[in-house]
Amino acid sequence: MSATEQVAIPGIPDPILREKLVLRATGLTSSTLDRLVRSGAFPPKLRLGPRSVGWLASAVNAWIAAKVAEAQSARLVA
Repeated sequence: MSATEQVAIPGIPDPILREKLVLRATGLTSSTLDRLVRSGAFPPKLRLGPRSVGWLASAVNAWIAAKVAEAQSARLVA
């Protein structure tokens, strides 16, 4: 999956993504994802149960889009 592809599941308007899919979509490691969430630089986790969390696909897609825009902007400046 490239950074510009959106994570989508047909028939579900804004699915909740589990960590494995978020890591694959973003290219981040688990420890980096945790650090970014704690610092507020990545969307917060949604508590799904006592031992499970997820993220809204729309929030992950927005974060990816912002990173792509940031990279493109940096290339224009350089």
